[in-house]
Amino acid sequence: MIVTNSILSGNHVQSNEPYFHSYNPTSDGGAISGSPYGQENTTVVVNSTISGNNNAIRCASCIVVNNIFDKNDGYDVSVTSVGQIFNNYIDYAKLVGGNNFKRDNIQPGSGSLNFADSNFRIGSGSVAIDAGLSPSSTTFSNLFSMLQIDLQAVLIALATDKAGNNRIAGTAIDLGAYEYGSSAVAVSQPDCLFNWAENTYPQYFSPAHGTSKILGEYYYRQYFGNIYIGISSKDNHLYYLIGGNMGDAGTVAQWYAQAGCQ
Repeated sequence: MIVTNSILSGNHVQSNEPYFHSYNPTSDGGAISGSPYGQENTTVVVNSTISGNNNAIRCASCIVVNNIFDKNDGYDVSVTSVGQIFNNYIDYAKLVGGNNFKRDNIQPGSGSLNFADSNFRIGSGSVAIDAGLSPSSTTFSNLFSMLQIDLQAVLIALATDKAGNNRIAGTAIDLGAYEYGSSAVAVSQPDCLFNWAENTYPQYFSPAHGTSKILGEYYYRQYFGNIYIGISSKDNHLYYLIGGNMGDAGTVAQWYAQAGCQ
């Protein structure tokens, strides 16, 4: 499981099934509940804001980097195996279980998050500004070196924040889902269309906001499962490739209009 640029808030878990245990605020998952068994089932959470849940993250092995944990009732991270906890705003008293390797985290008493709005955008003076671990650093890449996780997909996702604005705006990447003081990325018509398709059909086109490439006549993006979407310069049609089957979705002009890409 990989989570990036996300807001997870107000999640609570409870089981009413008599054959299972009832809700336990000290052990049950809340925002994210990964597999509790095996390092091969590593849960990755990067540059997200997890606030106001009964619990935050439960996992066997976790890579938890550049996140903000705030006002969760129970634990922030519960690990049964190994946790890599780097550059987060996190309360160590809410970090439980496992063998946790901690580095450059900010404790709640170290300063204010100074959220600017109810969507958890950080404001001026926030301790989360410029406090993250650089995605281009050796330390960041080494976290993924022993795991079967697509580091490139994570790096592509972190090129922008939750609002689609550029990272990095200051001297370093910020903590949480939003980058303070960042500006919107200038988007071409084809990329606008690809972004719209990703938002409209996330079951096919994920991860979102990847790097567009050129191959022959096609300007395209690639997604998990060898799924592609592209525009042909020969006929100006939109094409997709899913499950080895290529389809012609029609003229790109009609799709620009539908997607609102001017």
